Amino acid sequence: MTRNSVKACLVVAGLALAGSGAVTAQEPSAAQREAFSLAWQAGSRGDRAEFEKLMPGLQGYLLFPYLQYEDLRHRRGSASDEEMAAFLATHADWAFTGALEAAWLRSLAGSRQWGSLITYGEDASDAEVRCAYAHARIRLGQTDDLLPLAQSLWNVGRSQPDSCDAVFQWLQQQGGITAGLAWQRIQRSMEARQPRLARYLARFLPEDERIWVDRWYRQDQGGYQQLESAAQWPDQDKSRDIADYGLRRLARSDPDQAWHIYQGLAGHLQWPVDQDHRLLREIALWSAVNGSLATPQRMRAVPDSVRDDRLLEWWVRQSLASGAWGDVLQVVAAMSPEAADDSRWRYWKARALLETGASAEANALLAELAQEAGYHGFLAADLLQLPYVVCPESPTVSLSEIETLGRQERFARSLELREVGVSNWSRSEWILASRELDKQGLRTAAGLAVREDWPAMAIAALGNSGDWRWYEWRFP
Repeated sequence: MTRNSVKACLVVAGLALAGSGAVTAQEPSAAQREAFSLAWQAGSRGDRAEFEKLMPGLQGYLLFPYLQYEDLRHRRGSASDEEMAAFLATHADWAFTGALEAAWLRSLAGSRQWGSLITYGEDASDAEVRCAYAHARIRLGQTDDLLPLAQSLWNVGRSQPDSCDAVFQWLQQQGGITAGLAWQRIQRSMEARQPRLARYLARFLPEDERIWVDRWYRQDQGGYQQLESAAQWPDQDKSRDIADYGLRRLARSDPDQAWHIYQGLAGHLQWPVDQDHRLLREIALWSAVNGSLATPQRMRAVPDSVRDDRLLEWWVRQSLASGAWGDVLQVVAAMSPEAADDSRWRYWKARALLETGASAEANALLAELAQEAGYHGFLAADLLQLPYVVCPESPTVSLSEIETLGRQERFARSLELREVGVSNWSRSEWILASRELDKQGLRTAAGLAVREDWPAMAIAALGNSGDWRWYEWRFP
């Protein structure tokens, strides 16, 4: 960026970082790293003989659990429940644990080890495993209180794994697929853009109600352009559900047509208040996104209680595009304090003040904004013919903090994985460890990443900590 009046800033030298590699109680040796790499590569290519020969000699190495993971992943169908459960419990915070547990539980399902599935699969989040767990309970006659779980597995917007078939057959035999539950799943299928599944699910409705699925399917195939026909439908839940969904879909591509149809249906279909307000909001939002000239009218039709910051921001954009400066001021004033304090909206508020003759207030706001090192701060400086403020902030992390974080087990193993070239698991361990850090911890993690010449992780950490002006680390 070239500018004659660039403001001179005192650039404080950043933290000098020396050394590399994880700092642990006992630094891994080159021999350990080489042996691990050979064992890991052997496991990856399926060379069990070489893997099993190298593995025992690495028991004291920091990454030995990764070899255990690879071994158990291979032996998950034959390892004892006790061995697998103990390993997973001991390494609960390691990056591989979730994948290993899911693979093990799936193998239990594949070998029909129902008792083990019941013991270890109750809290699984994987859909295939949850269905296998429910199937195990059915096979062993432990079906008390199973109906809600089976219904929750069935009532999703997409097809479930084959392992769910036996559970759904049992659910149907128990009379657990009611017409109301079936309609909920039809709605979810349409929301998930699975109209064929919705059509299939019509068989679970009473015969005289299946026409609603057919109507919905035909409307979906036509892009809801003919939704005026809903004025001929009886006013009931299903007709309102279809029209509500159709108007929201149509608003994305043709908000003017959606508004026209909404007005025609509003006197016939009596949507509940919250559903009606949501419809108004969606049509107004997409009117602004698409630049409709009728956006202000539709925005004002949305009750204040439904106008969130996202809606208001799009209203401002449309007002700017049409030169409605008075609306810009009113809408920015209606934003939450957090949103209104964003430099973008403070700048456009100042511009609107200038355009409406309030130059003193505008210049004061611009002068404040021009002190910020950012795009809208630079725009404010341009308007006032002031120099840009581009002062960096010097990183404020000590070497001792970085050393301490590098010794923490999760970061140490992430760095060691990177050292031996296992980059995917290295990133996973780092990301998991970073999630538990506060703002200062993220700054320290950035410093650790800089020390390790890992700019991607430094940039991510500072992005999460909000230290945008630590340019030395963000732009290596």
